[in-house]
This record gives sequence, structure tokens and C-alpha cells, in this order.
Amino acid sequence: MIDMKMYRDDYIKFKDLFQPENNSQLKSFGTTKFAKRFRETVSQGLKSSDSFDLEQFLIDNDLMLYVPYPVEDYPTDKQVPTITYHPLDNDSVNIGYRLSMEKSTNQIETVPRVNEDYSKDYPVYIIAPDPGDGGGTGGGTNTGGGNTGSGTGTSDNDPFSVKLAHMRVTKQYDPLFRGGSEFLVTLYYADRSGNSAYIDSTYSGILNFKRSEIRKMRKGKMDYKYIGITLHPSWKVEQIENYLTVIEDDTHENGSEGTINVKVKIKIGPVELTPGLTSKYISKDYPIVKMKLDRTAFLKDERDHSRQNGSYAGNVVRNLNTDVSITTHVYF
Repeated sequence: MIDMKMYRDDYIKFKDLFQPENNSQLKSFGTTKFAKRFRETVSQGLKSSDSFDLEQFLIDNDLMLYVPYPVEDYPTDKQVPTITYHPLDNDSVNIGYRLSMEKSTNQIETVPRVNEDYSKDYPVYIIAPDPGDGGGTGGGTNTGGGNTGSGTGTSDNDPFSVKLAHMRVTKQYDPLFRGGSEFLVTLYYADRSGNSAYIDSTYSGILNFKRSEIRKMRKGKMDYKYIGITLHPSWKVEQIENYLTVIEDDTHENGSEGTINVKVKIKIGPVELTPGLTSKYISKDYPIVKMKLDRTAFLKDERDHSRQNGSYAGNVVRNLNTDVSITTHVYF
């Protein structure tokens, strides 16, 4: 069910597991194996005086089962998952429970510290509240226009659009119990109104990176994630310098509000103007990337990828820092 990618991360809601008939995408499943085994196990452990309905509790509280890393990623002798739950008072560590690794026993062991380091060696299943951020898995939307042309151009003075093709992240910016990382890429640029200038922007929408994807990228088992959005709809020759930011968005995790002071350059006739603005963001991390992009240098990079960090799938690779890279392509 998790592989159906109904949600932005590798989790499934308990109401989907227990009541698939109420989800239009799961109606054909019938009673799930999980529900059948769960009910059998619970009924075997109940006393006649017990009245607590655990199944209904999980449904009514909209809890989910989160699997940050697939069990299949671990050696066969370590594929018994450890069950833990969101501690609520922190997002990094909690206790957990698992079946004993000893053969021919059904003893439950307590694991005193379940955190990211523990998850490197053992699979973890996390019972957690619904993050409340809707479904979807990836690329997001933006305010830019479409791509046209071949990317070769006839003159450096011609306007061109910029495509953000791929993105690579090798650092887990969120702790284990916060799930994957959500990034917002924004490009600020100047435009003109008569003889005055103002700042406009395009943004990526939220780009979701699962913990499993980031771990694969860090281990070299996955190169890049395809994004495929227009980062700049029309970079004109008078727009001398733009400004790129990457935020690890924590809107849904009650991150702190911060600000970025943005300045860009545009030339109107013989006059060079530098309009500015203050942009707000919500994150528990300082902005990951803040950088100026010079139009002339950017275009040279697109024609000679060795000026940056080489090529990937025909696009220039740009290392934004030690943990985040993107690939870009221009269209005239």
C-alpha cells in the first residue's frame, strides 16, 4: 500500500489498513493482511474485562504507520522491524519494541534508544500523527511559464528560460520522527515598470524528499531526483543578476519564522538599479542556500559544463553546497 504513493512520504494511515473500503484507491483490496493479523493478535491477548478498542483508537486519532526505510534495504537477518511511536516532546529519539532476535522465541525486547543511528542498522516502523499536509510525492508547482526552443540560442542577448531539471540531497535535514525533508526553491529577479524596477519571483512549490531517497543518494544508489520545473520564465539581458534561495520548509512542523534580505540587479537604459525586498520563510534550519546568479556567467556555464560540476542527463550540474546539487538547462 505504501508503494502506491498515495501520500507524500512512506506512510499509510491506519484507517486505510483497517477500512480500505472507505478509500477509493483501496476498495479492491478487501480485508488487508495487516488487519487480519492485527485482529487475531489483539483477540488472543484480550481479557474478558478489557474494553479498550485499540483498532478504533488508531482510526479515530488519524494515526499512521510510517516506514522511513524499506525493510528490504536491510540484511535478511536484521529484517525484524522495531516498533516505536512519535514521542511528541522531541523529534529525534524514543524507546521501541521488537521481537527477540533469538530463534524459536516470541519474547518482546525493549530498545532503549530508537533514532537515526539505530535505523541505519535496523528497520523501524513509527506510529505517528497524520502530518496533515495532504497527499502527493514530489515536484510541486511554480509560477513560471513553459519551455520552448532548443537551448542553443542565436545570441547571448536573447531572453531564455531556465529549467530546474533535477535535484540531489545527501543530508537528512529533518530528524527521524519528522519524516523526510521538504524543500522550497525560489528564484528572485528584477523586472521593470517604466523607468522603475521591482522584484518578482518564481518558486518550485514544496519538493518532497523521502528519507529513503536521501539515504540512497548519500550511498550512491540514486543519482538525482527529477524535478522538471521552470525556474525562470524569461531571463532578459537587462536582468544582470538574480538571487536563488533553497529553504528546508517546516511549515507543518511549527518552524520558526525567518527573513532573507534579497537584492537583484537590472539595467534600464544606461542606469543600473538594485531593487531589494525582505522575504519570509518558516523553517527550523537556516536557509540552506542563498546565492547570487550572474546572467553572463550562468549562460557560459550552460554552454561549458566544465565551468561548474560537469553534466547529468545533458544538464549542467551545480553544487549549491556540500549536500545539495541541482541540474539546470536553458531554452531560448
